[in-house]
Amino acid sequence: MLYKINPIFIILGSQIISELFEFNELVKYGSMILICILGTVITKENKFLFYLLLFITYASLSIIKSYLEKTDSLEKENRELRKNLTYYNKLVENSKDFEEQVLYATQLEERNKLSQQMHDKIGHVVAGSLMQLEAAKAIIEEDTEASKKLLEGTISVLRSGIEDIRITLRNIKPLKEELGINRLKLEVDRALKHSSINSHISFKGELNNINYNQWKVIIDNTKEALTNAIKYSKAKDFWVNIHVMNKMLKVELKDNGTGSSIITKGLGIAGMEQRVQELGGNITFDGSSGFSIVILMPI
Repeated sequence: MLYKINPIFIILGSQIISELFEFNELVKYGSMILICILGTVITKENKFLFYLLLFITYASLSIIKSYLEKTDSLEKENRELRKNLTYYNKLVENSKDFEEQVLYATQLEERNKLSQQMHDKIGHVVAGSLMQLEAAKAIIEEDTEASKKLLEGTISVLRSGIEDIRITLRNIKPLKEELGINRLKLEVDRALKHSSINSHISFKGELNNINYNQWKVIIDNTKEALTNAIKYSKAKDFWVNIHVMNKMLKVELKDNGTGSSIITKGLGIAGMEQRVQELGGNITFDGSSGFSIVILMPI
């Protein structure tokens, strides 16, 4: 005999049974038995509504469950990626720290080497010369000729020692162009240490023709351009191109960021202009394709 069942019970019952399907196998089988029992006691009209709501509810719950599982999986992946990113960031930082330690150790080694060389040469020369001068002083009144010979020998030893010192200093002193380009590279690396921007430095011509003041302008303006690129440009690359011509020095500082159609001359750009103009040069700015700065200075 079929019984009329309140539609509210059909709606709630279909939802409850659908949710039971998400439990373990035993509950799932019990739910199927309950469906069969209800199917025998409800009328045809209610039976269609019951199975329809049962299907809709089960399908909805399955979609929601799948979405939640995917969301949970993505969250786990994100946590793992963040963990890996932190790990690799530490590796990079440790690598940079290691490079700085190696550089510092190398500098200390060079200083110790220089100190030892200067001690060996200057110390022996000065000690020997002092002894000869003392001897010449002691006999200067009694034996003038012997005293003169001692003085001449001392002068010769000192002259030879000075020449050795000059050779030592000449060997360890870097060339002027090496000082400039290495300092530029160092400042660029420091500025981009915590940035994702890649740097590209190229040079053409005789770098030795660039004087100290010009190197200072190049380095200071490069640092200012890098600061602006990191803050505003969203660039991936930054170029420093140096071209030494016969009578002119050309420096291009350029990034491939968003650029700017309107260039506002704040303190940074004004400072760049002033530095270049003080050396009799000219500077131009272009924001149409990334941001480009061209510096021209006479040699």
